[in-house]
Amino acid sequence: MGSNSFENELVELYKTKTLYINALLGEFGSSRFIEKLKTQPNLDMPELNLPDGHPLKPYLMEFHLSISLSLFRLWLRRGQDLPVSQFIGLIADLYQGGLSSIDWTYTKNEEK
Repeated sequence: MGSNSFENELVELYKTKTLYINALLGEFGSSRFIEKLKTQPNLDMPELNLPDGHPLKPYLMEFHLSISLSLFRLWLRRGQDLPVSQFIGLIADLYQGGLSSIDWTYTKNEEK
C-alpha cells in the first residue's frame, strides 16, 4: 500500500488524538459533528482539483468524506483489526487506484 507524508500525518494524528476521534466518530459519536465536518467550506481536497463553483464538487466531496468516515466507523466497530498505518493506507489506495490497487495479501503479523 502506498505511503506518503499526508498518510503519515494522519497516522500520527490518530495515535495522539485517539480518544477524541473515537468519541466523535465512534458508535456513540456525534452525527452533528460528522455533518458539520462534511460542510466545511475550507476543507481542502487537492485530489478533486475543481473550482469552487463547479456543480459536481459538492457531490464528489460528499462521496469522498462519506466513504472515508464510513470505513473509519467500520474499523472502530471491528476493534481496529488493521494497524492504523495499514488502514489509512487502504483508504488512500482506494482513492488513488480503486479496488484494483489493493494488496490482497494482508498478513496479521503487521503491527497495530
